Amino acid sequence: MPKVEQQNNDDDNEVSLNQECKENNGREEEDSMEEQKVALIALIEHRSRELQHLKQRVSYYQTQVACFLSCL
Repeated sequence: MPKVEQQNNDDDNEVSLNQECKENNGREEEDSMEEQKVALIALIEHRSRELQHLKQRVSYYQTQVACFLSCL
């Protein structure tokens, strides 16, 4: 019986794998962007709370200076 070569669909498999990788990379990029957005929002909120706290400290020390000056 003669040997029959089977046609390999390596090219088709490679194209399919490449397409799948591109789709996965697209999802990973979207996830990464979403994570970056969440992190940026958290950082802005943290800095806003920090700014509020610093404003309170400035106000406190201004009051202390005013009291000190009035005692002189």
